[in-house]
Amino acid sequence: MGNIRDYRRPIDWSWSCLGSDFDNDGFRDIYITNGFKRDIWDKDANVKFREYMKSPQARNSTNEQNAQHIINLFNENKIPNYIFKNNSDLTFTNKIEEWGVNHNSFSSGAAVADLDNDGDLDIVVNNMNAKAFIYQNTSENLQNNYLKIKLIGPEKNTTGLGAKLSIYYNDKLQYHEFKTVRGYLSSVEPLVHFGLGKTETIDSIKVDWNNGKKSISKNIKANQLITINYKAAINVNYINDITKTLLKDITSKVLKAPFIHKENSYDDFKDQILLPHKLSQNGPCITVGDINNDGLDDFFVGGASQQASVIYLQTKSGTFIEKKQSIFLKDAPHEDVGATFIDIDNDLDLDLYVVSGGNEFDAYSPILQDRLYMNDGKGNFSKSNDLPELIESGSCVIPLDFDDDGDLDLFVGGRLIPKTYPFAPKSFLLENNKGIFTDVTEILAPKLSRIGMVTSAVWSDIDGDKQNELIVVGEWMPITVFKKEQNIFKNVTKTYNLDKTRGWWNTIKAADLDADGDTDYIIGNLGLNYKFSASPEKPFIVYASDFDQNGTNDVFLAKHYKDRVVPIRGKECSSQQIPNISKKFKTYNEFAKADITQIIGNTANEALKYEAQEFASIILENDNGKLKLKKLPMEAQLSVINGIDILDINHDGILDIILAGNKFEVEVETTRADQSIGGVLLGTKNGNYHVLSYLESGFCEPSNVKSINQIKTINNSVGIILGVNNKSLKIYTVDDDFKHLNK
Repeated sequence: MGNIRDYRRPIDWSWSCLGSDFDNDGFRDIYITNGFKRDIWDKDANVKFREYMKSPQARNSTNEQNAQHIINLFNENKIPNYIFKNNSDLTFTNKIEEWGVNHNSFSSGAAVADLDNDGDLDIVVNNMNAKAFIYQNTSENLQNNYLKIKLIGPEKNTTGLGAKLSIYYNDKLQYHEFKTVRGYLSSVEPLVHFGLGKTETIDSIKVDWNNGKKSISKNIKANQLITINYKAAINVNYINDITKTLLKDITSKVLKAPFIHKENSYDDFKDQILLPHKLSQNGPCITVGDINNDGLDDFFVGGASQQASVIYLQTKSGTFIEKKQSIFLKDAPHEDVGATFIDIDNDLDLDLYVVSGGNEFDAYSPILQDRLYMNDGKGNFSKSNDLPELIESGSCVIPLDFDDDGDLDLFVGGRLIPKTYPFAPKSFLLENNKGIFTDVTEILAPKLSRIGMVTSAVWSDIDGDKQNELIVVGEWMPITVFKKEQNIFKNVTKTYNLDKTRGWWNTIKAADLDADGDTDYIIGNLGLNYKFSASPEKPFIVYASDFDQNGTNDVFLAKHYKDRVVPIRGKECSSQQIPNISKKFKTYNEFAKADITQIIGNTANEALKYEAQEFASIILENDNGKLKLKKLPMEAQLSVINGIDILDINHDGILDIILAGNKFEVEVETTRADQSIGGVLLGTKNGNYHVLSYLESGFCEPSNVKSINQIKTINNSVGIILGVNNKSLKIYTVDDDFKHLNK
């Protein structure tokens, strides 16, 4: 692009966003105008504005004089408009410099048209108090192909506005809903433009007109303008190409009264204003097992604080009925965040261990004590006192026979110390001796005790020596591996080159994904579509200490910006956490120019400091005991992953993945992570994954999902249970008739 020519036209004060394929590679790029002449976000100017409005001068001036004075408080802020190249993988790259649009302006309206009729789209931009831009697109030098389509619509819609166009070629599909309006008071030429890359022939074009009629064109050559006339459209009885989906929601069919998680109200930010997110909304947890020995899987779902947990028994008809447990009512004040069914006393029935957690309680409160419930063999539970004191705010519990004596011991992960983020709580190894548990952490795994803010763990043999390792993940933690050597669990994370994998990990699942005989791991993380980013070169950082020595733990999130490390939050929020900051920095501009050390002082060097290097959700691929990090497809990076299930959904002998998550409980300045509707990833023979649309999978869960569990239902079918925060749980089933999906 380039070759700007002068042109004058009236001014529009706003902005536009154009989605068009500027380089004709088959993927739509984005052009955004900046819109505003004055920097209305200038906090110092806003302070001056408020002060002025209280002054005698404002009272004694006319409205016009006041308006002019206020406008002049805000500086002009000329910046270039933005243009982003579509990388064809749901990511975009800023191309301001490379594509020649790096001109400072106050731009508003913008439109595209092929002004020189060479097959690529040029841009016309309206500027305030300046000449307009005309950007000539020179991408014809790339020798990519294109197709332009002119619609001749019916009598009262002659340009065919609202028609839906689909073009098919080389097993690809492009779709466009035709409209001409773009941004503010801007309109593009009434043609539909498709970039085609190196494709020379379109297999077919389908136009769905607004009244249901269709036009079909086949074998269309590239690099031309074609006309499609409504008069030639035909009536077609619409048949959905996807008559079945892989999964279907059966919640209402199998549960007459689904469990509704009811999150208690608590403001985590009142004690630590600069927290990145709440830590009191991590439920519900779910665990599955046959508790009454009838051959059918049942399940437990944990309640929020002041909500009793529930057990559901599966019936022979495939439905689930609640099994009342009086002890759960007594323990309702606890927040249930983790659970497992486990035969504690080797009496051939499943007992229940429940982890207590939350951030709304005092540190080391008795309400944080974990609980053990013993089964009478018929699914009736009574509380046991055979647990040591475990008054940490926990996250997960993993059964493991670490002493090789034939009974199951436990790893219990500590999630947080209430109101003391991000300091690490205790995690525990509990040794089972005939149903009596003893805390042996300091004896067998002293390095495990305060390993971090644990969220999940698995017990798995990484290196094939028939001895399981404990793999632990968490917030601000690397993927951490403990190996038992000479009866002591040693941290061998560096041995597996995982010491630079600190992230905000939420869940880990183990399975032999590539069928090579060893175990691989899928680990859910924050994702790559969040306000925060991290890399080994530019890690995301947290500092924590009582910086102002007033008895509370202060938290500062920070990032690398140019050659400095700067805080994420601004002067106002930071001053609420440490009031002296507002005295130290009189203006917002002074604060903005300071780095983190200048803001919180030299004590930053003595504070607790963590650096996150990885926010992508990943597969940890096991190659004969060597672990290789492989990022999940970009569709799986759109939001936080909290739940993972692994199974062969379409019965082709290759394991597939179901994912869900999101994070609604974020701080006020960060948009909540709600971009995921869940995902189904079909494994392929080449080791990659084919991501299904929800129209194919039938799986659509845009909620705040915190857990996924698999349950076997009648006729050996598979059910998928989703624990959703502050909402009804959901149950999906795999449609076993749907085995024909082409990978």
